[in-house]
Amino acid sequence: MDANILIVDDSSVMVNTLNSILVSQGCRVHACISGEAGWQHLVAGAQGDLPVPDVLLLDLNMPGLDGMTLLSRIRSRERFASMSVIVITAETDSHIRTAALGAGADDYLCKPVEVSELLARVKLWSNGGR
Repeated sequence: MDANILIVDDSSVMVNTLNSILVSQGCRVHACISGEAGWQHLVAGAQGDLPVPDVLLLDLNMPGLDGMTLLSRIRSRERFASMSVIVITAETDSHIRTAALGAGADDYLCKPVEVSELLARVKLWSNGGR
């Protein structure tokens, strides 16, 4: 799988786990340990004219700039319109799932994530949802 992935999650354990899984499948992975760092990474990439990640794996519950706020920022910028966003969170409440999807998330996975499901979703969304 040849995909450019950005992980934004405040759990270093989750970041390391996702990174290992995705790199083993041939993905190029960048990781940020906070919402603010994720936003800065995207903005710096845009200023440097770097390609937008194919898929963002986004946690919702982070201190500071949380995942919902970051998602809103991303969806307000035309530059990031083509980037697929998969929320990966421990939040199982249907209202939160609905809110995330309504705010522009393309998909939603609950932690702990099943590896085969994660890979299937990343493959789907890195190909534009086809």
